[in-house]
Amino acid sequence: MKFWSNNLPDEIQKKLAAGVDAFALVSNTATMSQIDMMTTTTDGDLLSSLIVFCPPTIDTCIVDSAFVIKIPIRNPYSCPLENIKFYSSAIQNGKNVWREENQLMEPEIIDGLQYISVTLTNICGCINLDYKLEMPCFPTKKTTLKVPNSRSDYFEIVLANTNTIYNVNTAKNSTIKLTISESKANHVFINARFEFYFKKYDLELIPLSSLPYSEKNKTYTLTKNMIRQLAKTI
Repeated sequence: MKFWSNNLPDEIQKKLAAGVDAFALVSNTATMSQIDMMTTTTDGDLLSSLIVFCPPTIDTCIVDSAFVIKIPIRNPYSCPLENIKFYSSAIQNGKNVWREENQLMEPEIIDGLQYISVTLTNICGCINLDYKLEMPCFPTKKTTLKVPNSRSDYFEIVLANTNTIYNVNTAKNSTIKLTISESKANHVFINARFEFYFKKYDLELIPLSSLPYSEKNKTYTLTKNMIRQLAKTI
């Protein structure tokens, strides 16, 4: 991580001077799930996350003047850099989602690595550099997933190939509409917990491609019997 600033709060300046990495970079879906950072916007659009950048929790997170941070990114799909969006974290319905910020970002190559410069006036929450999961970089297809009508404590869809993870509310709808990368169903996984007949069942990284699929209806189906077979009983 590279900083161009003398305006960072004293708490962070002291950590940096002591050689402590005060900022957290998140670049995989497993960690995103652990810290409850789903890659959907406040409008529900899916995001392909290049990097999530989380500053430390400090007492004074708003600074007197702006500072610049150059954030290293990986761009495995070689999407146009001008398509990158800059988001800050926001709470919506009890979940962390991303709110788009209207800010100019400048790409730069440093020592052979791709960096994006962002200007900040506060470090009160995480920020995210993303592409929206849409053309031209990500040819997508629409499909559906049918799940049993039973209580589900949580239900996540993980698109590993695009670093995307999002929550689904199965209490409202047993037919879930999905947007996934074209021909990449083998990179889509389900994390979930179901409860029926007074037992709870955990599903962990179950491949979507392992479920029965109807080409006619463009639908995957997850049954109670399959949940018993695939899940861990808790």
